[in-house]
Amino acid sequence: MNIIICIRKNQIREDGTVSIKFRVVHNAKHNDMSSGYYIEPKLFNEKTGKVRKTHPNADFLNFELEKRKMEYQKKVLLIDISEWSVTQLIEFLKGKKHTPKPPFLALTSSSLLPPFHIHDHCYQPPFRLCFCASSEG
Repeated sequence: MNIIICIRKNQIREDGTVSIKFRVVHNAKHNDMSSGYYIEPKLFNEKTGKVRKTHPNADFLNFELEKRKMEYQKKVLLIDISEWSVTQLIEFLKGKKHTPKPPFLALTSSSLLPPFHIHDHCYQPPFRLCFCASSEG
């Protein structure tokens, strides 16, 4: 997954501004999410994905956009999104209900446990795993 800050020059509003978007690229597909900020196209550097210094609030806007981009990236760090569509990913980033797969840590935590055996003499409802030193199995 990659997130790019961009504008869509073909969607100009009546006041001459365009929406600053987060382009989410995932599994070779992309879709845009609005940032809620609007800007004149000439005040946005498309190569760097930043508001130009000639804008009176350039520092604030660049900080807010980068902060939100980092929050989105952090949100998906510990989950497996490989099977998700770009639409599902955007819904998740926006906070809409979507059940993520378990975190990678949960999938690998079994490797952190010592080896164990299940013995008949250790079985007591509810089922428990046996960590005893018995050699029967």
